[in-house]
Amino acid sequence: MEMISKAQGTPDNIINLTRENFKKVVIESKKAFVIQIQADWCGECYIIKSILRQLAGHFRDQISVGYIDIETNEDIAKHYGVTELPFLLFFNHGELKHHLIGLQSKKKLRDYIQKTIACSDQK
Repeated sequence: MEMISKAQGTPDNIINLTRENFKKVVIESKKAFVIQIQADWCGECYIIKSILRQLAGHFRDQISVGYIDIETNEDIAKHYGVTELPFLLFFNHGELKHHLIGLQSKKKLRDYIQKTIACSDQK
């Protein structure tokens, strides 16, 4: 069984995603996911990552947060039409519900997370 990569000291609902685990972890999940497609050289990505870590703690039982490095997972980025970074994907029950491009406020991210979680209430 494949191990899900998790950064040391991070909550259980924060996951490093790759092309190898993306389908199993996100697409086959019954849970809501927020995924940030990022790169080490992207300054705004670090800001969003910090906000997402805070929100992951707040929504611990309702969502998981995943990070995808665009440098090593270009095929995923290409599949979802990533044109600039940071690029956020909001999934629920394996379906893409929303996406956001660029730096976003904590309030806007919280609103999109709540909308994504609400999608599961409609199932």
